Amino acid sequence: MNIALIEGIFKNRKSRSMQYFNRFSVLVPMVTYHDEIHILFEVRSAEMKSQPNDVCFPGGQVEKGESPAYTAVRETYEELGIQMDKIRIIKELDYMIIHSSSIMNVFLGEIKYEDLQKMDINKKEVQEVFLVPLNYFLTEEPLCHETIVKSEVKEDFPFHLIANGKDYDWRHTKVPVYFYKYDTKIIWGLTARIIKHLAKIVKNEMNRQNFE
Repeated sequence: MNIALIEGIFKNRKSRSMQYFNRFSVLVPMVTYHDEIHILFEVRSAEMKSQPNDVCFPGGQVEKGESPAYTAVRETYEELGIQMDKIRIIKELDYMIIHSSSIMNVFLGEIKYEDLQKMDINKKEVQEVFLVPLNYFLTEEPLCHETIVKSEVKEDFPFHLIANGKDYDWRHTKVPVYFYKYDTKIIWGLTARIIKHLAKIVKNEMNRQNFE
């Protein structure tokens, strides 16, 4: 074996993640109402095993053979009963890595207000929906509280194989958790993080254009 062989192995190889990621996809639906852009949110059903009663966006796991964009539209259709051809993808927003093992793709979309009036909510997944003006998020800063994510090491871990053994200094990660309060609704967690990121992009671009 020599360097030329190694170069041949890697010549046309594209880099990729070293670990497998579950992939999820959500849609941030924008609705024009009274000539103002609003964001559509869902309240998860109390029957849901995961995050019941939380505010979220329509979305779910990317199934085999699907693109993340298709998943975002399909899940919106399945949860809100809005026909897929009435849901328009505007652009993919930035993605995020969650729980160290999953990737969430985020898409900006548009739903016409008249099509929103025809939706047929899947009550097993969604209690209700509500609209919030985009401008609210451009002018209001969310509350922010930090959580600490720690490594939980089991007793049968081979501590004798690492320096300092049980006294090894495991890294802890600080994760900001955001909260928006709108009327009686609390928008928090990943949903609030997506909204904060979206608002930052929009505000930065608006400021840039004002200075040109």
